[in-house]
Amino acid sequence: MNKFLAILLAVALALSVGLIGCGGGEQEEEEEQQYIRIGTVTYTEGMYAGFGGAGLWGTEAAIEDINALGGVDVDGVNYLLQLYKRESLSDETKVASLTEALIDTDQVDAIVIPCIPPPMVAPMVPIVEAAGIPLIAFPAPYEPWMAMIAAYTRTYTFTSNFHIATPLVPPQPGYLIKDIGFEFFDAVGVTPTAIGGVPTDVVVGVYASDDGDGRGWYELMGAMLEDAGYTTSSWSVDPPGVGLFPMDTADYSAIIDEWLADGVNVLWGNCPAPHFQDLWKQAYAKGLRPKVIFAARAALFWTDQSGLIGPPDLATGVGLENWWHNEYDPSVCPGFGTTTPQSLYERWVADTGEQLNPNIGWGYCQVQVIADAIERAGSLDGTAIRDALKTTNLSTIAYKIKYGAADQSSPAPLYYFQWFKEGGTVVLKVVVSKHAFLDTTGTAFLIP
Repeated sequence: MNKFLAILLAVALALSVGLIGCGGGEQEEEEEQQYIRIGTVTYTEGMYAGFGGAGLWGTEAAIEDINALGGVDVDGVNYLLQLYKRESLSDETKVASLTEALIDTDQVDAIVIPCIPPPMVAPMVPIVEAAGIPLIAFPAPYEPWMAMIAAYTRTYTFTSNFHIATPLVPPQPGYLIKDIGFEFFDAVGVTPTAIGGVPTDVVVGVYASDDGDGRGWYELMGAMLEDAGYTTSSWSVDPPGVGLFPMDTADYSAIIDEWLADGVNVLWGNCPAPHFQDLWKQAYAKGLRPKVIFAARAALFWTDQSGLIGPPDLATGVGLENWWHNEYDPSVCPGFGTTTPQSLYERWVADTGEQLNPNIGWGYCQVQVIADAIERAGSLDGTAIRDALKTTNLSTIAYKIKYGAADQSSPAPLYYFQWFKEGGTVVLKVVVSKHAFLDTTGTAFLIP
């Protein structure tokens, strides 16, 4: 009998262990790794490849960092981030269908877009709004962006923007193109009647591509220059001057001839890099020798400026606004974990062998913003994430993100840089900064 009982006890014990094992399997299945599906439209080919490759790299670096830390806590459950990419080839006509694919096919929980001109983001807005999918983007200048999306009701669209001329409330130094542009003029001694302290009639050639980004710049730049007392060439609003050129322009003779006739000695404009390169090469060949060139959008990236390295050297001295730097103070511009602006830049150089591209910071920042919002929402529900985004007040690797209640835009800080000749290449250096978290790294100069 004792032996029989012993056998029964052994069987019962075995069954209990087996049941426990089965229960453990169910527990493991229940705790299978969960994922947040993050979507992005990329632009790694075409005229915006300078923006796109670096922006995507920054996004992927941020996802790598946060996943290494365990991901995002969503109501007590650990979620890792997965990135879903759709390539646009820098073609704004593809953006809407790619956004639909991210939502309908990839079933993303949110979409992030690093810095890119407004025409590459505006087609997303009605789609994400209809689907209730949060969009976090940096469609660059505020005024063209707001003009392009004025017809849309926006509650799921959140952007960072720098301003061309629209003042912040309350005013803050270092956030307007108007301010940093004229501060650069001050640094090199340009006034309406002098260049470098030498008396001369200053004439500014204003130019821009006639797209959703360039037209807004064109109208505002000419107005603020004339309001400051400068004489402009190639600029008028009604009818538009010859400086506003179609996107298919290849011959810039009409603009250049007007500049030569008017005695232009400063250039100020906005267009994609391929257009600027052709315009500047043709202008130089015709004998134009400006002492200042402001080339918004066109001269942001070394990959673009390297196409202007001489002889003749057409890259040195070109300058414009910029919106991220590896020398941001890490105490106020933190990344995930131990990542800092400088360490992120060092990873970029190690991976690509390229110089600083500021879009790595904004690719990284957008992931910080969405991760923070999801964690505070405690949910992957689009409405819950949207409501959390409305209360964002976050220190990121790209400085502070806090969206305005009226426009759902967070002001992006600016500084002014120029391309300096060093050895056989050019490097960007900060020559005007009004921000305590970024010092200047070079001295402003007139084009030789």
